[in-house]
Amino acid sequence: MKYKLSEIEFVEAVKLSANLGGKTDVQVQVTIKLKKAIDVENLQVKLVSNPKGFNQIDKRWVDKYTEMWNIPLQVVSILKRFTGEEKPTIKKTKDKRRMFANEFSEDEQKVVLKWLKKNQSLIVSDIL
Repeated sequence: MKYKLSEIEFVEAVKLSANLGGKTDVQVQVTIKLKKAIDVENLQVKLVSNPKGFNQIDKRWVDKYTEMWNIPLQVVSILKRFTGEEKPTIKKTKDKRRMFANEFSEDEQKVVLKWLKKNQSLIVSDIL
């Protein structure tokens, strides 16, 4: 979160009620020394429940992200095939419902990575 540890006076985590309608489970309040400033970070805490360690941090459809971040159509198509919203475009996939990142063409992987790198701050701040 890019805080300077030497400037932090106090950190408090507050568990939020599930009935607030948001996805945040924990709110972390950080008090900065001498500035009398309190910054708030909302975090969603997930339990890894699968032996391979995969977990999701957000459950929105790709179209919702497209609205939020103006994702180009080529990237939208790739993401939909990745999430299973669209059928795979290759015959032999690890999972018949979706495509894994390494199953996309090299060009498609480059397009997605370029877009993700360009928008990483926006994505992290909106999701986490």
